[in-house]
Amino acid sequence: MACFVAPAGAAVVTTIVQKVVARREKRSEAASVASSASGTRGARVSAFARTAGASWATRLRWLNTMLWGGSLLLCLEHIWHGEVVPWPPFLTAMANPQDVGPMLREIAVYGSAMTATIFVAWALVVAASVLVSRRTRVQPGGTQTKHDRRRPVPDGSLAQVRTRCEENYRALEMRDCCDNG
Repeated sequence: MACFVAPAGAAVVTTIVQKVVARREKRSEAASVASSASGTRGARVSAFARTAGASWATRLRWLNTMLWGGSLLLCLEHIWHGEVVPWPPFLTAMANPQDVGPMLREIAVYGSAMTATIFVAWALVVAASVLVSRRTRVQPGGTQTKHDRRRPVPDGSLAQVRTRCEENYRALEMRDCCDNG
């Protein structure tokens, strides 16, 4: 009936939060650029500037996209089934006072469950982006490289391993050659 109202309500709130966070991040970035240009050391760095991966405004944009997209699709589904109409009271359940209770229950139960599912999916996406960003390093030139946590192998030992592999391969070729002949 109207379960799309719960994710739409959450989307309104998170959109406002996203706008506030984006404004703070821009202010923080401008302050850090100004302090680095003036050569000031020990300038205060906000929590927004220290996050790994995408900025919080970007992360909230992901959440808003998921919430608004889910609400839109649910609304279209309800229009398709005739539960939402283009004339007042817009929701067919509002026409009959007896249907208001089940409609509010649907919003509370199913709408909240869908909203919570979207938030969990978003948290997983954010966690994955943080893990990926921690595995990449930014070079001074701005290029990114994968961070390898294994111990570096000295060049001499790598050449020795390659030589042993080539010798083993030749020995296997000789054995196969002699077995077939």
